[in-house]
Amino acid sequence: CYVQMHEETDNTMCSQTVGAICLRPSGNDQGGHEFLNFKTGRKIHGNHWDELNMPQDVINRVNQLGRRANADRTLTFTRWDNTTISYNTDD
Repeated sequence: CYVQMHEETDNTMCSQTVGAICLRPSGNDQGGHEFLNFKTGRKIHGNHWDELNMPQDVINRVNQLGRRANADRTLTFTRWDNTTISYNTDD
């Protein structure tokens, strides 16, 4: 899901949210998650966010990051140990 993640404030007029895609729960007691930060292309951790509809510029950015990383054009789901999860597309 696409989110605007809340950053810590420092009483300036700078942006206090950052666009990101949720990657997975981080497994901590606070309920945090790992996100892909669109500004930097790096993983970040957060506990507070607002889920939003995915805008076209986010879709374009994900495609750009994928091309830059020479990513496959297919989507493969894996378990924590990197083994592929098979799924049936006939359902």
